[in-house]
Amino acid sequence: MDKLWEQRQDFEVWVPLAESKEKEYMTIDKYDRQGYFSKLSSCKVGVCCKQKYEGWAVSATDGMSVGVPYMFSDDGSYHELADEAGIYYKDSDEFLTLMNKVLDDENFRNEYSEKSLQRFEDSKWDKQILKINDMFQNSMDNFKQVSRTESYEKMVEFIRNKKSVTKNEIMKHMGDWGVRVKFNGYRNRLRDEQDIRLTKNRYEVIEK
Repeated sequence: MDKLWEQRQDFEVWVPLAESKEKEYMTIDKYDRQGYFSKLSSCKVGVCCKQKYEGWAVSATDGMSVGVPYMFSDDGSYHELADEAGIYYKDSDEFLTLMNKVLDDENFRNEYSEKSLQRFEDSKWDKQILKINDMFQNSMDNFKQVSRTESYEKMVEFIRNKKSVTKNEIMKHMGDWGVRVKFNGYRNRLRDEQDIRLTKNRYEVIEK
């Protein structure tokens, strides 16, 4: 920001969490919740700098909720937050170039204002939960089981007789099954057996 201030002095930087005004271009005014969002909505651009931890920025989500375009350090966590709605910079030179563009180009600024609003709407819980439900449903749809075939019954009998066996022991007992036999369907069916439990490495009979 110091370099930007050397180029132009037609801006101020609002830092509401700062306790003291350390730069000529800073303002640290404090507001209640209504005043905070009113002030925030008047900002032309927000900035999220590079950070040491991988997390989201509440200030960015607040700003995007009122249509503030946001510039982010080109880090992975910020891409997750803003996706295509973010304006990303890799270094100080690119930061200056993009900041000047945001401040001077109203069309560019309005474009990313709309993107911020849309990103915020798309990130609301009532929309995200639908995606999560879809993922669960897809997983359930792919949770295929074999039918109770002669091979399956032979497998169950072997486990019950041995009390505790590994997958490799089962495969060998079944006639040295190789890669041509998919074991997932058998494992998924075994989950329904009330007296058999699946541990990390074994299939065990539950003693009553």
